[in-house]
Amino acid sequence: MTGDERPDAARDLVRAVVDLAEIIDQVNHHVRREAERRGGIEPVPQLGVVVLMHLMRRPPATLKELAAVTDHPTTAVRQVLHQLERSHLVRAETGRPGEVRYVATAVADEVRGRAREQGARRVRYALSTLSAADLAQLVEAREAIGALARALGFREVVGTPV
Repeated sequence: MTGDERPDAARDLVRAVVDLAEIIDQVNHHVRREAERRGGIEPVPQLGVVVLMHLMRRPPATLKELAAVTDHPTTAVRQVLHQLERSHLVRAETGRPGEVRYVATAVADEVRGRAREQGARRVRYALSTLSAADLAQLVEAREAIGALARALGFREVVGTPV
C-alpha cells in the first residue's frame, strides 16, 4: 500500500468497524432483552449495563468508583445498583468499616452466558452466509480483531468461550 492509499484505507477501515459496532450494538440490545425476559429479570437500563459490565470485568467497586467510571451522579448509580440488587445481578459486600463494595453475582454470569451463546449463534449464522474468501480473510484477521477489542477496553474478549 502506498502512502497515497493509506488515508483512504484507514478511513474505510474506521467506517467499516464503526458500522460493525453499530450492528453489534443492535444485536446485543436484542440479545440482552431476550436474556432478561427468559431470566425473569426486569429490563436493565443502559447505565445498569455499563455498571454491571464494569463489575464483571473489574470487581469489586464502591458507589463512588462506579460513579466516576460511568461519569454519572452517585444518585443515578445508586438507583441502578438497587435495581440490579433486586434482580439478583449485583450484591453489596462490606469492606473496610463503613465501606460498601459491589460485585456481580452468579445470576449475572448466567444471564451474560446465555446472552453470549445467543449472540454467538447469530454470529455463526452470519459467518455461514459469507463467501469462503471473506471468511478466510476474517479468520486471518482474528488476532488483529482481538487486539482492536482489547485496545477498545474489552480485555476478556479473546479466549472467552461462547
